[in-house]
Amino acid sequence: MNTHSPMQVFCADKAKKETYFRLMEESAKDYLEQALKVLGLPREAFREFFFALGKVHGVSIQGEDIGFYWTEIRKDVLHLHAVIIREKHRGKGYGTRVLAHIEDTYKDRVRTIELGVHEENLAALRLYERSGFVKKAYRDDVGYHIMQKHIKKPPD
Repeated sequence: MNTHSPMQVFCADKAKKETYFRLMEESAKDYLEQALKVLGLPREAFREFFFALGKVHGVSIQGEDIGFYWTEIRKDVLHLHAVIIREKHRGKGYGTRVLAHIEDTYKDRVRTIELGVHEENLAALRLYERSGFVKKAYRDDVGYHIMQKHIKKPPD
């Protein structure tokens, strides 16, 4: 697959959301249960949030589904709940392209993009840092770095 092929982004329907929820569970299996436990959030409530909060977008290249992202606008901040690239497509620049797409899509609607990334997810940490995100806080109870990227300057 050519990493320079056009990327298609689409709103996920209910069936795709089911697929993406399972993909997210699998991708975060090493730390998701602990995080939900600390947050006092039962798995079923987390699933309900996934289906109800924000927007879930699928990403494909040449018709092949390579992953998804889940966003929610909170005032002038875009909270990026998840960016999941399927394992066989990781390390090929797709995550960078998805982040650039998200920034371009929301640059006129929000000032900042914020996300949480687990400390053990070193590849994601490197991706976010290369993409201009800065660590702002650390939740030691769940092992997450809170990262932000300002995409629009506040008015003078």
